[in-house]
Amino acid sequence: MYDWSGTSIAGSSVPSPRGSGNRPQSNRPRQRHIVVDTRGIPLAVLISGANRHDSMMFEKCLDALPALKGLRG
Repeated sequence: MYDWSGTSIAGSSVPSPRGSGNRPQSNRPRQRHIVVDTRGIPLAVLISGANRHDSMMFEKCLDALPALKGLRG
């Protein structure tokens, strides 16, 4: 069974990617939502617009976690 007590979810805003070559620079900053285990190993990573509140992405982060093999329920 997996110990969920040390699992963390965090969100971090990052600047918009810079344009390169013929690609124009985006004006929209992004936010990364990351779920990690106790050792800091990423379990799920989601990207959203920076204008979305972390609470709106919480459930999506949990849904993005891989299924664990074992007992159902």
